[in-house]
Amino acid sequence: MVDAGGRLTAWFRRHRAALAIVRPDRHVFAGGPAHAAASLGRALADALCDPPG
Repeated sequence: MVDAGGRLTAWFRRHRAALAIVRPDRHVFAGGPAHAAASLGRALADALCDPPG
């Protein structure tokens, strides 16, 4: 992936994030520091296994 316009870099800096989980509709499900990768992955798995409503 190339961030030619710098928009991704700016987003990650603004949110102090090192990673982001992006939904297929391009909304951010979660983002955070690298050390939170496992817990963000678990949150995604939980959301996929038990959808609201």
